[in-house]
Amino acid sequence: MAAPFGGHPNLATYIAWARKQGCECKSGYIDDGERNMMVTRVIYAPCGKKYAPLAGFNDGDRLPPTMVRMLDNRLGLDSPFPKL
Repeated sequence: MAAPFGGHPNLATYIAWARKQGCECKSGYIDDGERNMMVTRVIYAPCGKKYAPLAGFNDGDRLPPTMVRMLDNRLGLDSPFPKL
């Protein structure tokens, strides 16, 4: 895959990795205010006190390094995926 997303995980891959670390992920839908439904997810850290909300991302969406860093920071994890 071409830069800048070569080798970067998609959302489903990150969630699968996070679950192996003890995280929990809950999914749902919200209305975006214009009668369009949007997928939402909340990933909860193993301790249950930290979480990372995500809205509008699909399972196949590639995560840029800044998003991986944000998720790792919010969840208190250090994933093996490229991050800045």
